[in-house]
Amino acid sequence: MKRLVLIAIAWLMCMSTYAQAYEVDFSVDQEKTTVSYKIKNNTKDYLFVFKGFFSNLRSCCMVFYALPNGETGFADIDVIPDKKRVKVIEPGETYQFQFELSSYRKKYHVTKLEGVFDFLYRESANDDLAPVRMKKVITL
Repeated sequence: MKRLVLIAIAWLMCMSTYAQAYEVDFSVDQEKTTVSYKIKNNTKDYLFVFKGFFSNLRSCCMVFYALPNGETGFADIDVIPDKKRVKVIEPGETYQFQFELSSYRKKYHVTKLEGVFDFLYRESANDDLAPVRMKKVITL
């Protein structure tokens, strides 16, 4: 029994060193009316989310819809609605942006949602800033 407890403790300690430095979530509610874009900073340093200033560092949500002529259109939604170019997320803080999808669903046949997460983070004080680019896709 002692050996089992020691193995479990060692396993938990190893897993904690590989904890994710950040968590991202891109989801839509069951009624498909509200879209949530969320990023959590699990580091002990700041995390920087970029607005559409640089083409290769750009966080946004995209709503894809079918047009009557068969083509696909899209709407680009800014996830940092204020005038700042960078959103600073403090250690342990979560940034969340939500928008109503119902207004797009009334006008168009929405087919796909895409969340783009572009940010920089530093896992520890000795590390350089690491860029991260993630895309999350929801097909409706």
